[in-house]
Amino acid sequence: MASGLKILKNKVRTLKSTMKATKAMQLVSSAKFKHLRKDVNSSEEYYQNILNLMNIIYKNIEKSTINNTFEKNVLYGHQNNKILLIAISPNKGLCGSINANVYKIFNKFILSKKNDNKDVFVYSIGSKIKHFAEKRYPEICLNSASKDDLKNLHDILNKNEFSEIHIAYTYFAKLMQYNPIVEKIFPFNFSSTNDKQNEIIIEPDMENATSAILKLLFKSITRKAIIHSTTSENASRMIAMDNSTKSASKMIELLTKNINKIRQSNITRELIDIISGSQNLKN
Repeated sequence: MASGLKILKNKVRTLKSTMKATKAMQLVSSAKFKHLRKDVNSSEEYYQNILNLMNIIYKNIEKSTINNTFEKNVLYGHQNNKILLIAISPNKGLCGSINANVYKIFNKFILSKKNDNKDVFVYSIGSKIKHFAEKRYPEICLNSASKDDLKNLHDILNKNEFSEIHIAYTYFAKLMQYNPIVEKIFPFNFSSTNDKQNEIIIEPDMENATSAILKLLFKSITRKAIIHSTTSENASRMIAMDNSTKSASKMIELLTKNINKIRQSNITRELIDIISGSQNLKN
């Protein structure tokens, strides 16, 4: 009985340590989520403004004047079988089903394009999808990057001609609603209907303006996807850690009741032994 009581006490001690860790992770994720939630709207707004500006320029640019490979990739794509998938995931786990869902859409996209006889290449952002891609499809993985360093990606676009570029990430809709999606980002489907386009003066010239704004457009798309992914990650981790903390608390409460029952049983047994012993002495 004493050994059973000791085991229960050890379990309670372990659960209390776990609960402290999950509570701390919940508070950290909650603080990050409140900050990132504001960035979701601002990143969407920034992307739309850059896209509208590029729409205006696109109406005034001639394809024959574009010599840069990156700009051709962005504006027109290429007539070949090469497709680039930019996959974004968290760097850590303990965030619910976020990583599993990203793996699922990633795998589905790769298999569907392979079935269409397309040559798919993967550029990963985030350690979880990087490890998954390298393990499952090592032959198609290009250089990966952290969420703060995308220089390699720009170099890849300069050196390779892709017919399509897609980005896979977790789209944050609202708390407890974040959906993994694959979004086609290049070539862009520009269709400006801005009637005031002639009032805009482009300096120093069309070629330099196109190059600069396309780089901004690409960065804004990638940054928007990263912010959505990171916001979803922290929202999911906040909820997962809150549920873990509550579950640990309930387990501690249940084990404490069992400990008290065992103690009461031991005290009762000892009292019975004492009373029985005193009765025997009297007799």
